[in-house]
Amino acid sequence: KIEGIRWFVLGDSRELHLISVIKENVTTNKALHFGLSTDSFDNFVKRLNTLKIPYSDWPGKPNTVNSRADGIKQIFFQDPDGYWLEVNSVDQ
Repeated sequence: KIEGIRWFVLGDSRELHLISVIKENVTTNKALHFGLSTDSFDNFVKRLNTLKIPYSDWPGKPNTVNSRADGIKQIFFQDPDGYWLEVNSVDQ
């Protein structure tokens, strides 16, 4: 193990590398986000509502689901450190 570095195998030859060796403050930007898909999008949004976790559409309207031009639904929210996450309804 190397301090500040973690690699996760996600399956299907996919990996997630988390590297936290930068000492400077990080500025978050919604355009730089981690995106995930779920086939239970509506249930996921209901769960966020139940847990009172704030989310928004792409422009930033609170508790609103974004519908892309291709029909994919998506929401954005921030983790406790302020990094942006996207969850969408893309079929796997």
